[in-house]
Amino acid sequence: MKPESYTSSGGVRRHVTGSFLLMAFWCLLISGTAQAEFIKTGLFTYQETNEHTKVIVVPDIEGVSGIFIITGEAHPLQLFDIESLPAKGSYSVFLQFSPTKKRFTDMHVGAETYSIQGSLTLKLGDKPFPRISLDQSSGNPYLSIVEQNGKDDFSLLAFLGTLEVLNRSGENAILFEANALKNDAIRDYRVTSDQKLMLGDVNVNIDKVGIVSTFSNKCSELGSILIRKHTREELSKLDREALKKVALEWKKKGLSSENYIPLRSEGSDFIFFDYLNEEIVKISYIRKLNIDGKSSSICLEEPLTGAKK
Repeated sequence: MKPESYTSSGGVRRHVTGSFLLMAFWCLLISGTAQAEFIKTGLFTYQETNEHTKVIVVPDIEGVSGIFIITGEAHPLQLFDIESLPAKGSYSVFLQFSPTKKRFTDMHVGAETYSIQGSLTLKLGDKPFPRISLDQSSGNPYLSIVEQNGKDDFSLLAFLGTLEVLNRSGENAILFEANALKNDAIRDYRVTSDQKLMLGDVNVNIDKVGIVSTFSNKCSELGSILIRKHTREELSKLDREALKKVALEWKKKGLSSENYIPLRSEGSDFIFFDYLNEEIVKISYIRKLNIDGKSSSICLEEPLTGAKK
C-alpha cells in the first residue's frame, strides 16, 4: 500500500513541500555562466540553469524516498516553489527508491503507479531532453538525468539511489549517462502533457515498466585481479610467469570493479564509471591464470582519455 500522498503528482508535490522543502536553505550560487548546469538551490533541490528542469531528492524520513523530476515552462531559480508551478505545461515523474532493497521499485506518473522491473529510459514530454536513464543491471541503482542546451552543451546529474554521485556539465558530461538500454530496439517511455505514460506512441496499460537486464563479464567475477599502471602492450610482452608476478603484486592491493557502474561495451572491453573518483575507466580482459590454486581472470584497468573533470 502506497502512502496516499503518493497517489498523484499533486500528492507528491504536497508531500515534497510539507516534508522537507521548508527545511531547505537557499544557498544560491548564481552568477553569469555560459554553460548550462544543474545547481543545488536547496537542501534537497537541484535546478538546471535553463530554468526548465527541477530535481528534488526525497530523503527517507517518512518511510518513502526517491527522486522527483519536473520540467515545464522556464521558472526563475530564485522563485521556484513546487506548490505554485502550474500543472498545465508541466511534466513530472517520481521514482521511488527502497533503501532496504537498494533499488528503485516504483514509478509514479500522474495518478498511476508502475512497478519497476530492472532498467528503463524515460523522456518528459515530446522533446529529446530531459532524458532520464535508470540502470540497475549490475545491482547498483544508477540514475542519470541529462539536459541539452546546445549541440555540445550537456548537463548531467547522477544518483546512486538517492545519493548524488556526479554533477557534470560540458561536452563530456553525456559520457556518464546510464547506458544499459542503449539499443535501437528498446523504446523510451514518455510522459505526456496530461500526465499519461506512453511507450513510443503506445499507451502503457500494464502496471510494470522496464526491462530486466543483467551485466556480467569475466573482469567482474569473484577472484578477478585488476592491474593498473600498465598498458595492454606491456602486458602482452610478458610471459606467463612474469604476468603472474605482476598479478600477485596487484592482488595484494585488493582492487575490485564491484562498486563500478557499467556504462557500455566496446568490443571485448568494458567502460565503467568509477563514481568514487568521478572518472570513467576502461577494463580489458587479458587472460586466465592460476593464482594461489584458483583460476583467476587477469584484467587491465585504464582511465579513459577525456573523461576526467
